Amino acid sequence: MIFSSQFGGGLALGTVVQGVGLAAPEYVACDGRILSRASYARLATLFPFGKLTGTVRALVESSTNYCIAASPNYLVAAAATAASAVQYSTDGASWSKTGVVTPSMAVSSLIFAGSRWIATGGAGTAPAVTTGDNPNSTWAALTGGTPSGVVRYGVAYSAALGRAALISASGSTIHTLENGATALVARTASSQARSGICHTGTQFITLNGATISTSADGITWADAPLPEAASSTAGIASNGAGGVVISGVGSGLLVSQDHGANWAVAAIPGVPADSAWQVYYSGDRFFVPTTRGVAMSLDGRAWFLEPQPIQLRATATMFAKKGGAFLQTQTGSTVAYSFAESATEFNAPLLQAYMPAASGNPIPLPPSYIKAL
Repeated sequence: MIFSSQFGGGLALGTVVQGVGLAAPEYVACDGRILSRASYARLATLFPFGKLTGTVRALVESSTNYCIAASPNYLVAAAATAASAVQYSTDGASWSKTGVVTPSMAVSSLIFAGSRWIATGGAGTAPAVTTGDNPNSTWAALTGGTPSGVVRYGVAYSAALGRAALISASGSTIHTLENGATALVARTASSQARSGICHTGTQFITLNGATISTSADGITWADAPLPEAASSTAGIASNGAGGVVISGVGSGLLVSQDHGANWAVAAIPGVPADSAWQVYYSGDRFFVPTTRGVAMSLDGRAWFLEPQPIQLRATATMFAKKGGAFLQTQTGSTVAYSFAESATEFNAPLLQAYMPAASGNPIPLPPSYIKAL
């Protein structure tokens, strides 16, 4: 569950065991409690994420489609009204709104593509791009395709290629967009009901239920099977260094460490698998919002749950990270949460395991503890 190192001839540091009466400081209860890195220096090496301290923020207006993204300078979220609008912030605290040129665009995807923003919407709306990194700069509608719109989370960008790829809602066409261009180019792919796209650092991957489609250049595409089918609302995200995570599968998460060549199942410790999970990558980590807190991972394999109480504990939220600023939004609400990450404190695992009784009613298992010293 947690990478550990052996010392002292006993249990390995970080080993989780069940029992009663195991005493601190050698053992710490797995109840999500806050721990000091100074007091638990060796255990802290196994926990890369600090405790998050949240602050309630107010957006200009309610967010749509859980849609938020980050650039080096801005956090940008979709806005619900005034048809073609997005809202933006430099710090997650103060927000402004600006228009997008495409008429009646309900923004469903936002990405920062090298030096400019790309926004996409549904049927009848062309994607739009900014002239620079400021979301309040001039937006221009793209030409050349996507009359049926672009699917949610349907845009990915390769810095090495200087090229973005966009999934048409019609399924069989993928469009590419070069740096600085305002005209999309249609590329032929197999007819699939694609639900997401990412770039792994070496190739684009689209998610198509029980299969993926891959392309080194966004132009020529090939299909490959997945070990488990994903739902029609599944998500896919990459850290750009070969790590890829697929959500929306019954077993939890599908994870690849080799740019999508091989897949394994990963679990979030203490959280029952849910096909409603959505995975995102922003800043320096993967995020999966759950009903027990937000789970975070650097590589997609080892997951750590942050049970921070002020955040909305729900799967239908979205996270973005710009530098040290985190933001969580939810659809249909002006309430957002910004977070600061502690460099001196971290959370113990939060494990609340239950076993079904013969009657069908759950009964708690013995408490879990982690070997801390």
